[in-house]
Amino acid sequence: MNLYDYSQVNNDEMAIYLTKNENEALYSSIENEVGKLCKSFSDSVPADKKRPSVWKGLEVGKKYGRKELEKYFSFSSDYKGGINQTKNGNIVLFMSSTSQYMNEEKDGIIYYMGQNTGTPEQMLKYGNKALYDSFTHGRGRIFLFKDDIFQGEYIICREPHKEKGKWYFPLKAKFPC
Repeated sequence: MNLYDYSQVNNDEMAIYLTKNENEALYSSIENEVGKLCKSFSDSVPADKKRPSVWKGLEVGKKYGRKELEKYFSFSSDYKGGINQTKNGNIVLFMSSTSQYMNEEKDGIIYYMGQNTGTPEQMLKYGNKALYDSFTHGRGRIFLFKDDIFQGEYIICREPHKEKGKWYFPLKAKFPC
């Protein structure tokens, strides 16, 4: 089973459970192979130490129009708000310095305010549900744009919470600068 988050979301994965008592020789063989793989990974530079400057042609730090982003993301609707879902389960977030939404940044974490759901108190549906599922089930990758400038891939680093009727999703860069 490939334990990389992208593969878990976008591929069909399979794992086989085997105990040492059932087949000691096979268990030892698998244990040795895993040991070799882990050693080779630990000898290399971890991928998360450096932020990739390009994702599928998108360049971190470059400004993009929403129509232009259609060639990179297949959006599931024409919704033009801050939380946009794609047909393959990814999430594209937009932050604007002129927005009514009060996103806060503190200690390298962005507290992204959830989507208006048509009621005074934000519900856990639409984009809010997609972001919450990203945290609880590892569904979808999150891509952030600030004032239409691509910031890179982000993760929800702490449990989302509701405060004064609004949902907040704590985000941090998956690949810090």
